[in-house]
Amino acid sequence: MLDHVLDRFISRLMAGAGLIMAAAIAAVASAMALYAFCAPITGPAWAYVVVAGVSALILATWALLQRSHRQKHREAPLEVRVVDLLKAHPTAAFVAGMAAGALVKGKPGQALTLWRERPAKNG
Repeated sequence: MLDHVLDRFISRLMAGAGLIMAAAIAAVASAMALYAFCAPITGPAWAYVVVAGVSALILATWALLQRSHRQKHREAPLEVRVVDLLKAHPTAAFVAGMAAGALVKGKPGQALTLWRERPAKNG
């Protein structure tokens, strides 16, 4: 499971690095083109202001879109996924531990219910 997480992390990192480089090249080329277009009309100082304003607007829009995308596609933390997996397919040892925990808390009825719902042995 850890190998899968590391492999996915490294592949996303490499894909992200390529996308960042492509975006940086496109951003610089676009800024140069915008400056070249605005400089004769507004003068060099105001052309810098226009380029900076357009860049800030694009960056803010991208950040808002990225935040909403992450909220929509957020994956649960690894601990939560492991606990959900154990709850969906509990082992007998896990159920015994839960029952023992319920007994320690002073809830024998809950411990008995947990023990009766333990998974049946295969075979």
